[in-house]
Amino acid sequence: MFTPDTGCLEGITRRTTLELAQKQGLKTFVGKVSKEQLLDADEAFITSTAGGIMPINSVDGVVLGGSEGPGALTSSLHNLYWETRWGGWLGTEIDYQRPISGVGV
Repeated sequence: MFTPDTGCLEGITRRTTLELAQKQGLKTFVGKVSKEQLLDADEAFITSTAGGIMPINSVDGVVLGGSEGPGALTSSLHNLYWETRWGGWLGTEIDYQRPISGVGV
């Protein structure tokens, strides 16, 4: 799994995705990624706080991996990401029924 070392936000979702990939035994590479490497990729995805892991189907009209829809790796990481997040990983549970003292409006 390749991710660029520059030109992208080094956010928590990206870092979490790299951690999950490594836990799954996937080799990860952080460095220069060329357009040719992207166009030759079997699949690709982007990460974001709101969307988690979202598949990229095509680049410049080239369908990645030669087939429509998300690839198996992207689907697996997407599902693992959300299952892990819904399970409370890297989250703090909030009791919305209990007022927070010392916080004014």
